[in-house]
Amino acid sequence: SLKLSANNPQTHARLADLTHPKLSEIAKDPEFHPAVRYNAIMIVGLLNETELNRGSGVKQMPEPYIKALTTLLEELKKPGNNEAVRVGALLGVTRHLEWDNSKQAVAAKIPPAMRTEAITELTSIVSTKVPPAGRSAEGQTWLRRRALEALGHANAMKVEPEFAKLLDDIITDDAEPISLRCTAADVMA
Repeated sequence: SLKLSANNPQTHARLADLTHPKLSEIAKDPEFHPAVRYNAIMIVGLLNETELNRGSGVKQMPEPYIKALTTLLEELKKPGNNEAVRVGALLGVTRHLEWDNSKQAVAAKIPPAMRTEAITELTSIVSTKVPPAGRSAEGQTWLRRRALEALGHANAMKVEPEFAKLLDDIITDDAEPISLRCTAADVMA
């Protein structure tokens, strides 16, 4: 288990390096059942470079496995991807953006190009009001809300003007679903 190997950094790194490609392969393979692919991408999103440590007086926060973010973004952006895999990828990207705010060292943060790629895709999801074929309006709203929460994490340390305008536009648009408007207000807070 990866959490059990947390006390041995070399073993932990080796296990993460073995787990990531195998589960990424499963998540990408349409021959696997969607539930299997969803679970694989969820585990990819939960992989850490370092695990949470609350013991021995030294609190260490988890640091998401940066190599996984590439896989998560690929699966989130893939046209026609299975909805379950896409949702799992979205949740993983959200986790990476959330924990990135707690990192102190600039070198440990998400690379700027990758961060921009994530923000661009998330903004596209939030801006897509009409669901694609096969997705209900309620499902589209749910996806938009999760993407909006992820953008909130991406803008937690410094709110970009484009994001502030996006939030304001959603909150003031009476045609938007009330749940999305409430999420936007919550993210704004």
